[in-house]
Amino acid sequence: MTPRQDALKRALELDAEHRSKEACAVLREALEHDPHAPDVLPRLAYLLNRDGREDELLALLGEHGRAVLEDPYLRLQRGEALSSLGRHREARVDFVAVRASGAPEPLRDRAQAFLDWTDQELASIDDALAALGRARLCGAGGLVVLAGMCGAAWLLRRRQRLLGPDGEG
Repeated sequence: MTPRQDALKRALELDAEHRSKEACAVLREALEHDPHAPDVLPRLAYLLNRDGREDELLALLGEHGRAVLEDPYLRLQRGEALSSLGRHREARVDFVAVRASGAPEPLRDRAQAFLDWTDQELASIDDALAALGRARLCGAGGLVVLAGMCGAAWLLRRRQRLLGPDGEG
């Protein structure tokens, strides 16, 4: 067994024992020894993303820029991290790239689902900004009424998302 394979095996064992930080440390060490190991970076990216360590994930992927651009799985991981941090426009670029790539269909489908969600979030943000602009024009009295209308519209939109396209939950 090669050192890289040993590191992957050890990381999987640690992760199975719910020792994710230690698993990440093992994978980072393996990357230091072989920065081009094809299966180490995706595994580390997955663990960081799963554990909600988006900033660490983005820093790691920034160090491996070319590999990220060439690997749809890593682009999807980066897009998910960006989206979690509210950086929807940047995330959208990655989701579109994965969707257009020759990646396996399940990966492209996941990218499409995130792309749809991201587009909904961007539309909600645009709607809120437009409402804020209108509120500024209405003055203080109109602001209260407009805020109530925006809140109601947001609740209706959220209910529609939770029910799904067929109207059932």
